[in-house]
Amino acid sequence: MTDDIQTPSPDTPPDPANGPKSYGLVSVVIPAFNRVHVVLRAIRSALAQSYGDLEVIVVDDGSTDGTRDAIAGLDDDRLHYVWQENAGLPAARNRGIAESSGDFIALLDSDDVWLPWKVEAQLAALAAFPASGMVWTNMVAVNEAGTVLNERYLTTMYTAYRYLDRERDFAERRLLGRIWPGCPTDLARTRCWAGDVYSSMFMGNLAHDSTVLLTRERQQAIGVFDLAFEPGYEYFLRACRQGEVVFVDAPSIRYQIGAEDQMSAPGRLVVAARSNLATVEKALVDDAGVDRVPDRMIRERLALCHAWLGREEFFADRRSARRHLRIAFGSGPLTYRGAQWHAFAWWVLSFFPDRVAQSLRDARGMSPFLAKLARRRGAKRRSSS
Repeated sequence: MTDDIQTPSPDTPPDPANGPKSYGLVSVVIPAFNRVHVVLRAIRSALAQSYGDLEVIVVDDGSTDGTRDAIAGLDDDRLHYVWQENAGLPAARNRGIAESSGDFIALLDSDDVWLPWKVEAQLAALAAFPASGMVWTNMVAVNEAGTVLNERYLTTMYTAYRYLDRERDFAERRLLGRIWPGCPTDLARTRCWAGDVYSSMFMGNLAHDSTVLLTRERQQAIGVFDLAFEPGYEYFLRACRQGEVVFVDAPSIRYQIGAEDQMSAPGRLVVAARSNLATVEKALVDDAGVDRVPDRMIRERLALCHAWLGREEFFADRRSARRHLRIAFGSGPLTYRGAQWHAFAWWVLSFFPDRVAQSLRDARGMSPFLAKLARRRGAKRRSSS
């Protein structure tokens, strides 16, 4: 395969001379809870899409900060406002899906912003790969001031990409410019990958919520978000279990990082880590698709889940953290041995008094300490082999 990739300029709009093709109605679901300072920006980015056949459903999850009044000031017949008592993000998304009537469902978080070509490009990708029922893209990371921090943040945020070999795991590849007549010139060389990637998704999330668009058929096949899990990974894993998906490797959203109220904020990561482990354990029991995953990868995935949860629980529940870390480094050789040795180092540190462990963390001495323990363990293994 010899086609070269040009770095796209993601703010470039499609060529209006071509005009967007009609694919059907797209329902955009935007949950919001006390995000009046950012939600209007998200809504406007959806309404400004080059593909105009859409409805934007904003589910106000019991906000008390004037979100209702702010949205009332927007004048667009495609915008629908729904209020409910606070029930959490998964329930708000489910309410939006229940209120929707489109042929496609697109997810957008209230603090993210779509680039103007996003929906049209994704619809073209799904049309080019008709067996696929979900499509996602790369993303740009920005801070609260809007400063770009990373032009292609998806593979940085989601470490499961280290297990994904695109040439091997995707069955098809096409250039965006060849499947989308209105494609901007600087996006034309963007690769679109399609295939069954359940095994890769099992190793960790590959899709970020605000980049995802599903066909109605795929959404109905997998149902709604399970309230017992953090929204995102568990849902997308089910979507991959149902069949082929598409990845468009160009950043179509501006993803804000660093805000204290984000699901990825440090204090909330323990919840995400618990949900991550629960998702994998559920898949091992319920998913027929897990038969596609080799046993060694299942073992490695469980080890990584326990390692992450052990780290996140370390300063909150030392006994539980120690148990998870012990499982992680005792799972046998992993593809990425550094993760295993790192879990061992954290486990050793768990026997230190809280004040010592805390001082190492506060003094930014944790990483050198863990690295030293990991090297010692590695040397011991090599000398005994």
